Amino acid sequence: MIRSCIGTDLTLFAAPVSTVTEGLRTHVDASLCNNGIRRLSSMEHGHEFIRCSESAADKGQSRTPFDKKRADLPQQGATLYTAQLALNLIWMPLYFGLKRPIEATVDIVALTGLTGYLIYIWGQVDEVAGWALVPYLGWLTFATYLSAGAGYLNNWSFEGKERPLSEKPKGTNYVDEKGGKDA
Repeated sequence: MIRSCIGTDLTLFAAPVSTVTEGLRTHVDASLCNNGIRRLSSMEHGHEFIRCSESAADKGQSRTPFDKKRADLPQQGATLYTAQLALNLIWMPLYFGLKRPIEATVDIVALTGLTGYLIYIWGQVDEVAGWALVPYLGWLTFATYLSAGAGYLNNWSFEGKERPLSEKPKGTNYVDEKGGKDA
């Protein structure tokens, strides 16, 4: 199987030697190992492994050391995404089902902060992924304002605030869809 040459010391091609012809190997060398990337091959267990190796010295650059914190960012981002998803799913039952505006506001404030941190983490991994969450953060900021505002205006309690909906409130005229007037 042939794969693209995208990294340093990446194994690209492994096939039994008996099925690889010299012409195919030459073609693989020319197409995969271009732009100053050196071709390395080795034999192991009857398979030939062709690798493209791009050394930092070939490009005149110094090697950067492995950064464990940066390597952990995708896993940390996935964990934060799962946590924000859970907080998002909890908000609606708190606010509408249980009618607990204080707890719902605390939940959405935590969700907004967690999403801001998620944008920071994902922005370090992939800038586009970080920017893609900015509209969601804007929506969460507005939803936080609405949640806190509704709680504040109702003295942080929704109990007893519901009014029953009657079919036709008294003193209101409705127009029938068929064109008749109903009083």
